[in-house]
Amino acid sequence: METERSSLFAPAGVVGVCLLVGLVAGGWILGSEIKDIRLADRYVTVKGLVERTVKSDMATWAVSFKEAGNDLPQVFAKSEADKTAVLKFFAGQAIVPGEITVGQIKVTDKLANEYGGNNTGPRYIVEQTVTVQSKDVDKISKAAEDGGPGASGDRCGWHEWAAGWDSV
Repeated sequence: METERSSLFAPAGVVGVCLLVGLVAGGWILGSEIKDIRLADRYVTVKGLVERTVKSDMATWAVSFKEAGNDLPQVFAKSEADKTAVLKFFAGQAIVPGEITVGQIKVTDKLANEYGGNNTGPRYIVEQTVTVQSKDVDKISKAAEDGGPGASGDRCGWHEWAAGWDSV
């Protein structure tokens, strides 16, 4: 009987030792992987220091204009005149219509504002943006250097038209 018992302990001991080694190895591997994952985003590898100027391959120029007044049809007509002047300027700079996007018109009625305790100044504000996206960066850059829309003396109501210049 005793030989039967000792013959059962030997395989059970081998299984137990294997299970113990497997759990220890698995815990060690799992712990090191968790540590590596948590530390991975804390390091940046930089090889060398190089700085150079790269020419852009796409230019985006947003021209925004705004008109204000107390008569909505009149303010809207001024905004349309501004849009026409901007499109005329772009056409004069050989910017093709496919590169021009006319944005939506935004109309603000200051009397309709829920929190409008400040009712001074004009009632209506009409805003619009015309955007040019072109792969001919030199052409857009030259147009911006020429002074942009309104520089030729056209009557325009936009403010800070060059603030939207961006080359990507």
